[in-house]
Amino acid sequence: MAKDNLCALGMWLYERKAQNPILSKDANALFTRLLEEHAQFHLAAAQVARMALEGQRQEALTQLQGGEYARISNRVIATLGELYLKRREFGMD
Repeated sequence: MAKDNLCALGMWLYERKAQNPILSKDANALFTRLLEEHAQFHLAAAQVARMALEGQRQEALTQLQGGEYARISNRVIATLGELYLKRREFGMD
């Protein structure tokens, strides 16, 4: 199962969401995008794990190296970089 609220990032994201912080329009859009991308990442990771467990090791490796898993992973990293630039709005300083 692809639970996106059990890893450290997911727990932080859902905790921040529950606190309902007052954010600028841009920061709110960034936060929402990160939540969505993070959930997509967990779905892609679950798919890679499923492929590997079902013996589709080459397909899993392809996903890790340049498939959907790699693409969404890179998007999450980029969005986290954007969030870092707005870290004060998120109470990270």
